[in-house]
Amino acid sequence: RRAAVRRRPSSGWIDPAQLATRLATARTLPELLETRRRFAPEMDFSHAPVAWSRLARLRRRPAERAWLDENLPFLEPFAAHTAELVEQSEDIEAGRRAALASALVAAGVRSEPPWNELWDAIDRRSVESAPLSECDECASVAEALVNAGHSSQRYLEAAAPVVLLPDEMVELSSRGPWLFHNLPPRTPAQLLAAPDAAGRAGAFAAVRFLPGGGVAVGSVEEEPRALAAAPAGVRARGGAPLVHGGSWSVEGQALRLRLGEEDYTAFRRGRALICARCSDGVEVFARYEG
Repeated sequence: RRAAVRRRPSSGWIDPAQLATRLATARTLPELLETRRRFAPEMDFSHAPVAWSRLARLRRRPAERAWLDENLPFLEPFAAHTAELVEQSEDIEAGRRAALASALVAAGVRSEPPWNELWDAIDRRSVESAPLSECDECASVAEALVNAGHSSQRYLEAAAPVVLLPDEMVELSSRGPWLFHNLPPRTPAQLLAAPDAAGRAGAFAAVRFLPGGGVAVGSVEEEPRALAAAPAGVRARGGAPLVHGGSWSVEGQALRLRLGEEDYTAFRRGRALICARCSDGVEVFARYEG
């Protein structure tokens, strides 16, 4: 049964919670975009991640994706409105900015025309609020910026990456693995081009740091915790990892990793691990599943 909506006839006002429900339960992309247009004056930043998350879910349906491919310009006012809401967001809303950035990536919104201004706004506000953000929020925003193809160096510097302690990594690995995503590395464009999670199955691996500088790289199937956290397509396909073994060492204030035949510099943010390939800066992300 459709919930009753309290509206003021003269202004079209809607309760914020009811607006969030309408956005989250829109049945089609046209309905979602019309709801956004109709109640734009009542929307605040809390509604932005709700709306884009719903768009990302609807986009998975073949009919909705076909409609979107033919009507992409209809998204531009939505993106411009979202950029305005991002600029108005408070420093303490870093968690919602992280959720919005992740939803945009899931919706296939890249840092390219006509979406540049939206990603610029997310980058700018995230840089300004980075000192007040939680580590996990910083990691989520950084991952989304990179996956969207947005230059995130300014944000990575502002977010103050934490120097990794090898002894801590070894101790954590004794309890459970790290789930590595994008190993071996692919550029954001290559990842976006993959048709589904199964197509990216080779980009996931379970990794443990070993005493004395060793790194064990195994298939996700071999680690129950990593398997449970992996996307469904990865669980279905499984198979051996495409990178075997490696090592770690400390150089100055940085942790250096060698995975397969390539070198990386690694930093930790909360439960997330970010490894930048030394040759070109392409990043690998990992989450602790112990």
